[in-house]
Formats: sequence, structure tokens, C-alpha cells
Amino acid sequence: MEDTKRIRFSNMAKFMFNEDQAIIFNRLNGQWIKVPKQCYDILELCNKEGLSWSALSESLADDEDREYMKQLIKLLDSMNCLYNDDEKIIENISFAITHRCNLKCIHCMVNAAFGQSDKEHFDTKTICAFLDKIVAANPKNITLTGGEPLLRSDFLTILGYLRSIYNGKITLMTNGTLITPKNVKEIVSQIDSIDISLDGADEESCAVIRGKGVFEKVVSSIKLLQSHGFSKISISMVLSANNVRYTKQFMELNESLNTTPMLRALSYEGRAKENKDILDNVVTTEFLRQEDKKTNSECRTCCCTAGYNQITIEANGDIFPCNLFVEPEFRLGTMSEIDDLRKLFYTNDGFFVCPCVQKFEPSEFEPCKNCNINYFCWSCVYPMYKIDEKEFKERCAYKKEILKNIWK
Repeated sequence: MEDTKRIRFSNMAKFMFNEDQAIIFNRLNGQWIKVPKQCYDILELCNKEGLSWSALSESLADDEDREYMKQLIKLLDSMNCLYNDDEKIIENISFAITHRCNLKCIHCMVNAAFGQSDKEHFDTKTICAFLDKIVAANPKNITLTGGEPLLRSDFLTILGYLRSIYNGKITLMTNGTLITPKNVKEIVSQIDSIDISLDGADEESCAVIRGKGVFEKVVSSIKLLQSHGFSKISISMVLSANNVRYTKQFMELNESLNTTPMLRALSYEGRAKENKDILDNVVTTEFLRQEDKKTNSECRTCCCTAGYNQITIEANGDIFPCNLFVEPEFRLGTMSEIDDLRKLFYTNDGFFVCPCVQKFEPSEFEPCKNCNINYFCWSCVYPMYKIDEKEFKERCAYKKEILKNIWK
């Protein structure tokens, strides 16, 4: 620790308070620590007055206090809650290169166009021009999605172009049904990870949402990928009333296939909105139970980064904070109009994310802003959008029961 270095909170540092205690946490990675409020007050004084460790050390009463504060500052620094105000790093830009799909899933939020038509929003040349803009923003990861990206006849051309201009990580989001012995070698040689949507644990549960025979095709594709030495495969399940009872089996399936399970929230947009009566999301408690099997010490605070270090680009070129916040009110612009995507990541002072999402920040969301555990209750802020009063009250009561020992 540099004795003359000014002690200051980073932009990632956020705070919750309860009587004589304070929780300091990193809004980006969810790490947190509980400290006496007096210690927070000392650090906040250093932050405001620009005091260094040397100045603070001289003001403390004894060696025990000095050692405690020294270790606390080291820990907060390791959590990136102090000092670290480096330029924002863009983690992921997701790009839907087609709106078409060969499946007709009942929960599809983008209402992907079903069928084999050659009609696309943009030709190969325009898609590659958009990729130039995406690569220029220097994201750590670029995700190619859809619709079903492999349905484009020029998919391998697009993938090859992206790989030729980009050294970062490329992720493919796919339904897994169009991976074949003819294209698998080219895919695994240029893709870093693959996320396959399945939404079930067996033929029966998958067929309800994705159609008959999809489950077997996906499992075959996974084994085909693995036979070519490709192992970074995740399988996702969007939780709905139809499949929530299969959550345990879904986890077991991933273990048997040596894949990574991912549970996703349901967004009532597109085809999912049309099928709301079938999908009716009665899974809140079950989803929370999956999240809350952890002890309090293992919990993380909210680390949703929609509009902070990620954006999603729809097949028509519209840009949104993430693949959930895709309603018109969250539209950030369009690829045809914006030359520098990095400008979308600039926010006003005090804003963590873009203004259209900021209102769902737990400290800003009206029902939550005065709660002293609010940042523990939402790992993703999208569920706050359109949540009705009854759902909120049930969720709030459940979370308060689960988190009742946070301040003890």
C-alpha cells in the first residue's frame, strides 16, 4: 500500500446501511463486505477530503486500529471498491444476424420468423460492415445469435470474416439443430463457446416448448461437437410454468453431458406474450430457491450489467441494453445511424447504467430504494420491469425471509 496514495472509493463501490453497520459492495462483480459504520465513515472522510493512508494512519488511536484499517483497505482494493477507475471495459456485444428460425418455440421473445425463406434484413456485406463497427468498440466477447444464426446460408462466411478481424472471444447462441458433420469442423475452429437453448430435461419437457424431436437433435449435436474436441458448451433453460418442475433433472442432464447449465428469466415479449396463458410465469419462488441455496456468505449483490458493459443488436439493427430490455422504450439507437458504439456506454455522473435502465437500479426503484438489503434481492434488474404489486409483495416477503441474517 502506497502511504501517499489518496484513499477513494471507485465508481463501482456502493453501500447499504443498518444502524451501526455498513455493507460495502462492488456493483459490477457482486462482492461485498460488512463493516462497522464507523469504519465506513472513516473511509468516506478519506474519500471526501482526499486523505492518504499516511494521513489516516497518523490519526488512528493505536496499532490495533491501524492494522485493522490497513487490512480492510487491502481487502476493498482487491474487490475493486477502492482506487480502480480505469476506462470501462465492454464485456459483450450480442448481434442477432437473422430474425428467422427453423423452430417455432412458444416462448420466443423476438417472435422469430419461422421458415426457410431467404429474406433477411441485411445482406452479407452490410452484416460485415456492422461487424466492423462492433469490433472497433473492442468488446471482450461478441455473441452471434438470432433467430437461428445457422439458418443464414452465408453464416460460415460471416463467421470467417469476424474471426479474420477479431482476436477476442466469439460465442454462438443456437438451438443446436443445424450443427452437422458438414459444418462442425469450421464452427469449432472459429468459435470459442456455444450456448444451446433447450428449455427442458428430456424429450417430453423440451417438446412442449420447442417441438417434437428437438431434444434428440440437440443431444446429438452436443456429442458431435465434443467428438471434435469442443468442450465449452452451455445449455440454457428459460424457466416457465411448463418446465420449472424439471429444474433438478435439467441440472442432472448437464452433469451427464458434461455441459454447463444456465437458467434464464422469461420475458413476456414477442411470441411469449401471445402464449402468456400457457407460459404463465408461476416460477418466481422456484427460481429464487435455485438462487438462494447459497449461504449468506456466498450471496452476491446485484451484478446486472444491462446497458453498462453489454448491449444487444437486434436483426433489424436496433440496439438495446441487453437481450431482455428490448421494448421500444429501451431502444438506444440503430446500427445504421451510430458510427461509434462506445458512445452508448457513456453515462451521466452518478448513473451506473444508461438512463433508460437506471430507474430499475435497486437504489432508484421506488418500492425498493429505502430497503437495507435491496441490492441482494435482484441479481438481474429486468424482473423489476412490469412486475405487478402482488408478484412484488410475494417476492419481497420471500427474499426478506431468506436474507434475514444478512445484518446479523
